[in-house]
Amino acid sequence: MIAPKLVFDLAPFARDAERARILPALFLVNLRKRMKDIKSDILTITTVTPGPVVYPVAWKTERQRLAFYATDGFGKGIPTGRVHEPGGVLGGYDVLLEATPDAGEITLVNTYPNAVFIVGEYQQPFHQNTGWVQVDTVMPQNQVFAVDAAFDVWDQTVRETA
Repeated sequence: MIAPKLVFDLAPFARDAERARILPALFLVNLRKRMKDIKSDILTITTVTPGPVVYPVAWKTERQRLAFYATDGFGKGIPTGRVHEPGGVLGGYDVLLEATPDAGEITLVNTYPNAVFIVGEYQQPFHQNTGWVQVDTVMPQNQVFAVDAAFDVWDQTVRETA
């Protein structure tokens, strides 16, 4: 009778199992350390200072043009001050980043009262013509950037625990 026996050490597997158990928590720690950089890069992509007013002004409708002049610039005077000054649209941005063991979430917020008409869903043609970045157009780019950063952090975390 022949009975070959193979003996192997389980210690390396136990070490890998422990490493796999702690990786998600270490990943979150490392990701939170990078949040400030991620936020800064997202704001750089999003907060582009617009150019000068493009004439003739591209009104969305004739009614809007008439209302603007009839209400003295919607109550703000004519010419209306540029809202990229401090406290304006560009200063109203914030990036909220949330990371949990199961998911990550990026929320781009702008607290400027009329941001929806300047960089948001109801962006007016004359704002687009001057170079205001519509948020919806840069969110895919921000998402790609954030996912790439998360993968970089994951790779770093795995290398650190090897």
